[in-house]
Amino acid sequence: GREAFLSALRDKALPFLLARPPDVLLVCAGYDGLLADPLATMELSPADYGEAVRAVLDEHGFPAERVAIGLEGGYALDLEEGMPAALVE
Repeated sequence: GREAFLSALRDKALPFLLARPPDVLLVCAGYDGLLADPLATMELSPADYGEAVRAVLDEHGFPAERVAIGLEGGYALDLEEGMPAALVE
């Protein structure tokens, strides 16, 4: 769920990925983690994706101008409208 995803991101993935900061960070944000996705088991919301991006920028200090975000995958496209806004707020 949400807490496990954000905890793993903050405590494991980001420290590992940003220990030697890359020139550019490419993020593929798939819709398949959304609660409304019929195949999902992660139960995330668009706001959770936004929190993940804020963790990269605010908590780990990676420069926003060096982050590229792509949206892909998933079957809950009715939430599509909220995803781009959540990722860049």
